Amino acid sequence: MPPKTRKSIGMWIQCDKCSTNILQKDIELHENDCPPDPTKHSYDYIRGETLYGLAGVKNNEDIKNLSQNEKDNLVFLSQSVLQLCSLSIGSWAEIRSNKLNAPVARTVWPTTEKSVTSVLFTQASMELLSLKADSVVTVTNIKSNVRDAKLITLVLLEGKKCIELTPELHTRIQKLYNSRLLAIGNKIEIMFFGKRLRFEVKEVQCDTNENRELVQEFCDLTIYDEELFHITNSSKFILFRSEVEYEKEQSKDLFKDIGGLDEEIIEVKELVQAGLGETTSRFDIKPSKGCLLYGHSGTGKTLLANALSNSTNVFKTIICATDLYTIYAGNSQFALKDLFQDAMDNAPSLIILDEFDILCPSRSNRLTDLEKRTVSSVLTFFDELNSKGSKIFVLGTTNKIDNIDPAFRRCGRFDREIEIPTPNPTSR
Repeated sequence: MPPKTRKSIGMWIQCDKCSTNILQKDIELHENDCPPDPTKHSYDYIRGETLYGLAGVKNNEDIKNLSQNEKDNLVFLSQSVLQLCSLSIGSWAEIRSNKLNAPVARTVWPTTEKSVTSVLFTQASMELLSLKADSVVTVTNIKSNVRDAKLITLVLLEGKKCIELTPELHTRIQKLYNSRLLAIGNKIEIMFFGKRLRFEVKEVQCDTNENRELVQEFCDLTIYDEELFHITNSSKFILFRSEVEYEKEQSKDLFKDIGGLDEEIIEVKELVQAGLGETTSRFDIKPSKGCLLYGHSGTGKTLLANALSNSTNVFKTIICATDLYTIYAGNSQFALKDLFQDAMDNAPSLIILDEFDILCPSRSNRLTDLEKRTVSSVLTFFDELNSKGSKIFVLGTTNKIDNIDPAFRRCGRFDREIEIPTPNPTSR
């Protein structure tokens, strides 16, 4: 039985069964698609105050008293769509599409061009969004509150590495995008001394000031949009010339999320640098080749090990005991030999052995022959490491140090054991 419909607004018909607003010409299509499947777009419609339509270019961009930059920030919709989607002229609308990697916010503006369900942009805006004509998009009202952005990180696109990132450029971006909404992954465009510059939003940080008043505490109970951020007069921008420059800067700050372990970080860094031959000793002391991080679960052992791995420009091998026994069931010792050999061939190398108490438990009658052979393989590797003097450092982690085979806690294996303590109130 076809869905019942009733008239709603002008050419729009509302389905009594699924409450979808459709055009009269699309009634037959809707009868076979009730409720409509958003993944199979065969006609335009409005459901839940969200328009499912097709993108297009606005031909007539002659709008009085608006600069080109302001026009490029508009989305043009028909008057009936504005009414059915609870949108108003000048309000913000959120645009999504499978062609976009993040939601885009645009200011609503009425139009009578093309069809009543068309979602129109200026030509420059379409190019910036990488949208093609007739791309399926959704348009909805932004009902949630939007957080103010404190710090926005932008990366210059299209390889203009020679451009100088001057204070004037920062000021230009701040002026043009003040009071706008941005999401991570959005692209922005400005004209600067005759050059068209495009940036991608890489990071957005919000204000985390703890000295908040009671009114602000109540504001925290409000539902916020988790993807869009509001640019204010106090928002600051950080600019990078390229993705490579941005990634390089990121690698320098890998330890920012590890709190309360400053002394441990310094100590482990010094051991790793010495073991890899990056630093030398005045007293001709043979550097340690292994360090064991131990402590309770959740104290940051693996986080610290991964940060060290990403901060060094050497070959890296990360071996997780549970993954090793799962993926290479029955052949773990051979897989270990291959991984160790790769590290030898690509020295200097850093090897991380996560959950070492599972990989090399204390040998007893309870161990299987496979586990005993695995322990022997790791011991043999340590012996080869010391005899050949290779520039390789082994970093192990465990939360059960007493369960590790005692042979690994002797000189020539894990020479240093560093406790990663549970954070005290100050560290927290």
